[in-house]
Amino acid sequence: KTQQAMDLSALEADITRGTFGGIALTLVGHPFDTVKVQLQTQPVNAPLYRGGIDCAVKTLKWEGISGLYRGVTSPLLGQMFFRAVLFSAYGQSTLLLREANHGTLGTHHYYLAGGITGMFAALIESPVDLFKSQLQAQIIKTRTTPGYVPPFTNIFAVAREAIRINGIRGPYQGLAATVLRNIPGNAAYFGTFELLRKQYAKQNNISDLTQVPAWVNFWAGGLGGLLYWLSVYPIDVVKSAIMTDSLDPATRRHAGYRAAAARLYRESGVRAFFRGFGVCLMRAIPANGAIFLTVTELKRRNFPW
Repeated sequence: KTQQAMDLSALEADITRGTFGGIALTLVGHPFDTVKVQLQTQPVNAPLYRGGIDCAVKTLKWEGISGLYRGVTSPLLGQMFFRAVLFSAYGQSTLLLREANHGTLGTHHYYLAGGITGMFAALIESPVDLFKSQLQAQIIKTRTTPGYVPPFTNIFAVAREAIRINGIRGPYQGLAATVLRNIPGNAAYFGTFELLRKQYAKQNNISDLTQVPAWVNFWAGGLGGLLYWLSVYPIDVVKSAIMTDSLDPATRRHAGYRAAAARLYRESGVRAFFRGFGVCLMRAIPANGAIFLTVTELKRRNFPW
């Protein structure tokens, strides 16, 4: 094969593996994400939930298991597409950095590649998060507002309304916050994963990274996900406030990122930026471990080729 054909094959493989990784992440992580969003966006003066466990129990009581998977269609389809984009973008970023550094990559290059990946991936992730957040926020409003009738039944209804009101910019409500979160978050995410598994390979004289044990890839990915959230969680809280706000600019509570952050601080102080933090950390290792385990196992088995 020519180098160009090999690069194209690698890109197609990254897309395929990322797609399956997105399925694994969504199945494992969506219930945690539902609880996280509900904790982040519940009313300050009359909270419905005392914490993550209380939120999960009440959701199961009121809506059954489907309540924890409310809005799952958007992230499932979105994560399949988004993770395909994420892993292919990461693959291309590392390829470009390797070429620029005469075929070698230092640890810092993986962190840099992760940051670059996060910036471009935000263009896909932001609309997915918006549609999902709008659906999840309806759960809170249904429980706290008498006579409230949810305006959206699925992600397509959210998308249509966002575009109707704001045009092509509609689905990108909260894009700036997503970019602000993604650059440092994905730098920590991919950089930590690569650092940990390469360190294991070095200590155990493993020259082929596809031979690193599955449990190492799981924990390296899980810890990468953990550091992702430890580094950017307050930014994510502000992003959730923006994405669960009204789609109509005329009726929004927050004029922008700074306004949302200031309002959260006025209402609850520093603790406002850590609502749902425990649930998020509980989700981080199993969900992100699952995606990296899936991707690396598919690569080890030469799937799709």
